[in-house]
Amino acid sequence: VLGSLLSAIDGDAVFKKGTYLTGKLNEDIASPLVTLVDDGTLRRGVASSPFDGEGLRTEKREIVSRGQLKSYMYDVYTARKAGVSPTGNAQRDNSSLPSIGSYNFCMPNGESDFERIIGSVENGLYLTGLMGSGTNPVTGDFSLGASGIWIKNGKLTYPVEGITVASNMLEILKNIDMVGNDLKFLGPVSCPTFRVAEMTVSGKN
Repeated sequence: VLGSLLSAIDGDAVFKKGTYLTGKLNEDIASPLVTLVDDGTLRRGVASSPFDGEGLRTEKREIVSRGQLKSYMYDVYTARKAGVSPTGNAQRDNSSLPSIGSYNFCMPNGESDFERIIGSVENGLYLTGLMGSGTNPVTGDFSLGASGIWIKNGKLTYPVEGITVASNMLEILKNIDMVGNDLKFLGPVSCPTFRVAEMTVSGKN
């Protein structure tokens, strides 16, 4: 879910007005509990690098700060077109031109532990996987296949698969009402457990 935000904060997509976050800089797009960070300087980070693909220093940058959108991601070329400063987010390999990408993109820890989050849910889904490509980058709407464990009366009960979850990314971000303290960097995009107050889940028991 968090990884799908990367295309929405891509400076080139924003310049072309091809993302639902176009024109929302310095606006509240999420719950005050939500902060999102891109950190190329993270010690032993999976995607850490002292310099980006164009030789600019990477840095720790808050993309979203307490719910407010603070920055998009730019390489030099796109920043020049948009009339802003580059953010050190160019990536490339030995045979490609630079493109915009994140380094260690994460949601920092909140104050709730995993057991408290699960225990607060009377009836809901602990989401563990998403499948498919049913995301609209312009509107933020998505409908994706999913798997997870059903929560009943505050306890994990039985595994579920072959279901569909549907919502809008802005609605998800604004409806986050608990953020866990169990962040683990298992890849270039990481986040702790978090609770979304409401989302459509459909499928058969």
